[in-house]
Amino acid sequence: GGENHGRPSNPQEEQEMQPCDDFGWRQTESDLEIYFNVSSNTKSRDCTVLFTPMQISAYIRTNPNRTREIEFNLIKAIEADMATWTLNIEDDRKVMSIHADKMFPGRWTLLEKT
Repeated sequence: GGENHGRPSNPQEEQEMQPCDDFGWRQTESDLEIYFNVSSNTKSRDCTVLFTPMQISAYIRTNPNRTREIEFNLIKAIEADMATWTLNIEDDRKVMSIHADKMFPGRWTLLEKT
C-alpha cells in the first residue's frame, strides 16, 4: 500500500508573508526614531535599510526564501545620508531601531502620509 502524502500547506508560511506593521516612533524637535520587533534570530546581515529624504525602506530576511519589507512614506523630509539603524534586545525581544535627523526641525503630527 503506497500511500500518497500530499504536502499540507503550512499556515506558518502564509503568516510570514503578511506585512507586520506594528511599529512605534518617537521624536524630538530635530530627530525621530522608528522601532519595531523582528524575530529573535535576525542578524544585522539579514537586514538592509534604504533611506531617501521622504522614504525609509527596511528589508529583513526572515529565512533564505523570504524577505519582510517595511516601508515608511514620511510626511516630511529627513537627512537620508545621516540616518542609521541598529538591532537591540529589549525585554527578550529583538527590536530594529531606525534613527534619522529631520531636514527641518519641528514637531510632526504624523509620521507617515495618509
